[in-house]
Amino acid sequence: MKILLAADGQVRPSARVRQSAAAARGVSGKKWLLASRILAIACAGDEGGSLVEFALTMPMMMVLITGMFSFGIILNQYLVLTHAVDTGARLLAVSAQQTSDPCSTASTQILSSAPTLSSKGLSYSYVIGGAPYSGTTCNGVPATGSGSLASGTTVSVTATYPCQLNVFALWNKKCTLTASTTELVQ
Repeated sequence: MKILLAADGQVRPSARVRQSAAAARGVSGKKWLLASRILAIACAGDEGGSLVEFALTMPMMMVLITGMFSFGIILNQYLVLTHAVDTGARLLAVSAQQTSDPCSTASTQILSSAPTLSSKGLSYSYVIGGAPYSGTTCNGVPATGSGSLASGTTVSVTATYPCQLNVFALWNKKCTLTASTTELVQ
């Protein structure tokens, strides 16, 4: 296709190209003027190519970036929860005979070790010497026997926390983070 540069600085197809295109399509008058302008813009060069590429890649980049941020936030919450459960189980194992409600002591320690997590979402469960307890208290833990905090027995602390994975309003999934630690009572 032959393109000509007019005296006024505009790019126009040659007369022969205009005539053959018009004859082939049966286009005349104002319709031809619009068609010739579109053809001239299409053949003019690279102007606007970067904008088109940006418009095509930007949505994909936004989905990727928001997915990385969302996953990073959930990973941070999981690490905080894991650390908090570790410190709560350690405190429960070390100070077993020093409190009347060891689960309450451990729950308070977990909550204070996880300042970025909401206390409303945390739920706790304990296994002390083989006996399961749930919630923030475990009144009535025997001093000896099954379910006791005698030296040499194990305590297991588990905490769960709800999370939500949002990726640029396209993907919204609820999830649950769970951390568990087992310690030997001192």
